[in-house]
Amino acid sequence: MLLISSLGSSGYASRRLDEEYIGMVKSTTFPTNFGEVIRTRSETYRAFVRSIMQREIESKIDDRRTLRSVIISEHGSAARNEKGNSSKVDIHITGIQAAVQTVYNVLSNGSLKELFLEIDQRPEGETSLVYYDKDSKNPYPCRTLDSVPIYQVNSTEVQSSKRRLLNELLNEFFRVIKKINERKRGYKNIITNGGVQNFKQEEIKHYDLIEGTMTYKGDTDVYGSFKLSALRFTQNQILLEILKLLKKLLNENGAEKFIDNLPQNTKDKLLYIHDTCGTHLTYTEIIELTNLYEYFLWLYHKSQYEFERNKKTTVEIPDPQLTAENIQDLIQLTRSGIIKL
Repeated sequence: MLLISSLGSSGYASRRLDEEYIGMVKSTTFPTNFGEVIRTRSETYRAFVRSIMQREIESKIDDRRTLRSVIISEHGSAARNEKGNSSKVDIHITGIQAAVQTVYNVLSNGSLKELFLEIDQRPEGETSLVYYDKDSKNPYPCRTLDSVPIYQVNSTEVQSSKRRLLNELLNEFFRVIKKINERKRGYKNIITNGGVQNFKQEEIKHYDLIEGTMTYKGDTDVYGSFKLSALRFTQNQILLEILKLLKKLLNENGAEKFIDNLPQNTKDKLLYIHDTCGTHLTYTEIIELTNLYEYFLWLYHKSQYEFERNKKTTVEIPDPQLTAENIQDLIQLTRSGIIKL
């Protein structure tokens, strides 16, 4: 069942927004306002989640000190305002350990647990916001860089997630940048190989421009349509350059201001960097890059929609020739980097 349907008639988005979105993902031509429509839907849904989360937490926890000792943040596609119709929400809870555990217990066992794909506990002093796991092999600073606080009660006792991330990155920049660069090359290899990925001795065909098809089998499956190629490549290219910029800004005492004001949305992020730090790309090229990104986001949403609504795992790419040209344009625009460092 689509998540939007599961929320009932009093759900988060208006009928007009839903109909407009569905019309776009069913369209055979790319809607140029697709990014704005999914932004509005994501923001509306966030307000809905924020409201019912606050009601759930504060009805179960009376201790105001506990509530002041946590910050709950949304991350991933929902925080970037790029959420698909069926995507659930990823959140992480930061703050004082006992309070984090208490709030986690309420959300993971209560009536809202079906809204979340993942509820991640990140108490201060116990876990890292740089690494996804405890063995420091998988850095995912983007989870915090792109996060949006959705529950916070005058949390003066809790350091903001982004400031905490910045502090944790101080001695980790070299290792993290190296790993993100390796990951970006992996996503680019999928593009270079025509949509094919070798994964655990298995050939995974995410898309095929000759056949004109793309394959998606759910959020937790390895078949990801254009997610693990064009989208992740672009996201990691931007992340890599932001990390290098932060390292430079730390020496100029400008990192905190930059990270506090960095937008989550991919288009907004690139425009913010262009206006504040400068880019190798002109304004027109930045807009072209964001349009290309939103084109592949649209294809990915089409795959998600067809999988959730019609149980189709492989669907047609509306215009394989245009898609091939857009992939080449995406690679060309990012070839020499985006940000002036």
